[in-house]
Amino acid sequence: MHRQFEAANHPKYRVALVTDSIADLPTTFIDQHQIHQYPLNLHMEDSIYYDKVTIKSERFYQLMDELEVYPTSSQPNAKSLDNFFSFLTTYYDEILVITVSKEMSGTYQAFVDAAKKYPEKKIHVLNLIQNSGEEGLLVMKAQSQIEQALPLDEIVEKMEHVVPRSKIYVSVQTLKYMVRSGRVSKVTGIIGKIANLKPVISIDADGKGIISDKGLSIRSADKKIYAHIKETHDQHGIDSYAIVHAKGGKRVDEYIDKYTKLIGKKPDYVMDISTIVAMNAGLGSIAIAYIRGEKS
Repeated sequence: MHRQFEAANHPKYRVALVTDSIADLPTTFIDQHQIHQYPLNLHMEDSIYYDKVTIKSERFYQLMDELEVYPTSSQPNAKSLDNFFSFLTTYYDEILVITVSKEMSGTYQAFVDAAKKYPEKKIHVLNLIQNSGEEGLLVMKAQSQIEQALPLDEIVEKMEHVVPRSKIYVSVQTLKYMVRSGRVSKVTGIIGKIANLKPVISIDADGKGIISDKGLSIRSADKKIYAHIKETHDQHGIDSYAIVHAKGGKRVDEYIDKYTKLIGKKPDYVMDISTIVAMNAGLGSIAIAYIRGEKS
């Protein structure tokens, strides 16, 4: 309601910036820049919760291992999205929507379908091919361009150039959560458990989640991620980066320390991942997301 009041009475920008709740981005930044974050649905124990609104990550972490029936998520409700756009188009003529990878969720298509109902407005739905902290960094990048009062078409063009330079690497402690959520097969989970593999999860060029690497221990998985980041930093530089996690514990501080030393600056932000991302990645997971520079 607060964001609606601001949009109706004190809009800061000509272009409305919209994203979904899978974008892990600090609330302080969202509030400061009047970003409209649409909450996705989490179905748990015969109830529907709104990600980051009616259920927070910390509470969800407490429940994850206690649930007999594992939670599921769903794409946005068509009627709810219609109401959402009806409000925004009342106060904005131009809207940029940034969503989680369309290969991971029906969210992108749901926004596309809803936007078609308002042909008189300039609405662009951008598939970032990313999620979580990487989606958050890209929202920040788009916001910086909106602040420069660039035309929407130019912002979209610039963002399409930035997306290929973005990446996220996630170290997960166990595959059991990905098995329970259906992200990987039970066979893969059993093999991983027997071999005690600690996978590194990333996203390919098409926006699909992949096991990009694996270690025989958490430490070895972390070293593989570090090697990827160091190579990227040495070759291109790192423009911005974030560290996100699900009860990452002491490893969070270790990540902050070693990547601050490597990259030469602190993370743009550090925060808990959304409940929906945590549902798949699992407790103890930790990720580094970045946008690399353009130097060769």
